[in-house]
Amino acid sequence: MAEQLHRLQLEILKKLLFAQSLRHTDLRPSEKIENNLLGFHLKQLIRFGLVEKKSNRYFLTVEGKEFASRIDTHSTSVKKQSKLVVHLCPIRRRNGLLEFLIYTRAKQPFYGCQGLGSGKVFFGETAETAARRVLKEETNLEGEPKLISARHIIYLEPETNKILDDRTVLLCAVENPTGQLQSNKEGTYEWVKESSLARFVKKPFLSFADFQNDIQRATDPTSTISFGEIKTICTTY
Repeated sequence: MAEQLHRLQLEILKKLLFAQSLRHTDLRPSEKIENNLLGFHLKQLIRFGLVEKKSNRYFLTVEGKEFASRIDTHSTSVKKQSKLVVHLCPIRRRNGLLEFLIYTRAKQPFYGCQGLGSGKVFFGETAETAARRVLKEETNLEGEPKLISARHIIYLEPETNKILDDRTVLLCAVENPTGQLQSNKEGTYEWVKESSLARFVKKPFLSFADFQNDIQRATDPTSTISFGEIKTICTTY
């Protein structure tokens, strides 16, 4: 949506951010903007469902309020937002030994990386709902997710320190999920014994120490929900 909007349309939305409603003439970003040009952009915003007209006044719709709230009012541009994702740590015990469901990714970015499976949290979803959905979609398994930690991770390009990715990760443990395990075209899932993790995870998403820390937190019954932030050089993106 942001890419579709003209600069003048963003200016109109910004004006409506600071008012309950405005008349046609009050929406003019500049005196140089002619009525027919202003009218054209208003019709476009109405067509996009961001603005509505009532009794010769213009209002932001519910969708318009959500979208316009993402406008940086200093630069009149829509900035990228940090992604919100769930990382899943399914755990089971077989013959007295712990096993973890390990993901080998088969798409970009992070092609070929291994570790915990993940998925986006959709608009309006709780972490628990998202974790259940992602577990089912990714593995065909079902279980009760438990939120372990939240972490804001900014991935940096090694040479330039350019930001490659920005995400907030919600780590969820799932003990003894049920169902028939299935992989998908985005990657494969395999149950791996705890003693074999170091040999199996040859290309971790960040580092093996980072992966191991998530495993330890997910299996520690005394751990409490924590939040952290890191900026990290990423060579696997």
